[in-house]
Amino acid sequence: MDLQAASSASTGPTREAQLQALATVFGSDYAKGFDDPVVFITRVFQSPAVKQFFKREFPLISRTLFVESVYRRRPLYNQTVLDDFASISKKKLSDILTLLGTQCDRIRKVCESNAALTDAQYMHPQTTLIPIIAGEARTYIEVLTKLDEAYQLCGSAILNGVIDGNQRKSTELLCRKAVRAFSAMQRNEIIKLRKE
Repeated sequence: MDLQAASSASTGPTREAQLQALATVFGSDYAKGFDDPVVFITRVFQSPAVKQFFKREFPLISRTLFVESVYRRRPLYNQTVLDDFASISKKKLSDILTLLGTQCDRIRKVCESNAALTDAQYMHPQTTLIPIIAGEARTYIEVLTKLDEAYQLCGSAILNGVIDGNQRKSTELLCRKAVRAFSAMQRNEIIKLRKE
């Protein structure tokens, strides 16, 4: 074993765990044929909604974002279309993070002003090894992490009696719709990329 392999084996997940994570997220056929660089990060997802977003949306979003880098390797591909795609993806993710951060801050302040703790817990957290195959896929994971925080704060606020069910529902719906909108945008944009 070389020095780099020995170092990574002692500090991070094993190669087998990485290959399994790649296959779990993208399917075994995709994982077997994937020859580009991959970064692995570990995150803990708490809420059922965020676990579902990761399971259903993350693979599609990652592959869509990865396609942009594949198309950039083709010299005849329209670079303006690719630049537009990258710019739209980056801006949309930034906007969603801002919205989620604002909602989290708002609920946190409501709890603080009512002397309520933000102590609600989910009983079945899921620790996940996540393969990152495209730069903005990491930002999407930040979005899911912030969405998880929003759910936890809303749960704390309602269980400690500082918001009602309608306030919880409207906050969670606003946050969830923003994250879903990114998935919808990616589906539309990939059609444009493939038509080019």
